Amino acid sequence: MKACRFCGTESDYVSQRGVCCSCRNRRREQATAAHIAVRAARLRGDIPNPRTLQCVDCGRQAKCYDHRDYSRTLDVSAVCWSCNGKRGFASFSSG
Repeated sequence: MKACRFCGTESDYVSQRGVCCSCRNRRREQATAAHIAVRAARLRGDIPNPRTLQCVDCGRQAKCYDHRDYSRTLDVSAVCWSCNGKRGFASFSSG
């Protein structure tokens, strides 16, 4: 048995990344909601297409928006694919 790194629950079903099924599913739900919110904001014209911006990390052309925290759905940074990968996973509310 291993403990989930987010909620601390002991389980036989903790992934190699140290996340239990419940937290994994909650992360997916929050990520999906955040991505939908950004897409809706883009379609309304509230935020520009990221391809019209520069990557905030390296200055190249941005390709997407990156969330650092999925609970803050529209708090995003325009980044290129390379920098998005380097940033790693966004945090989420496990509670």
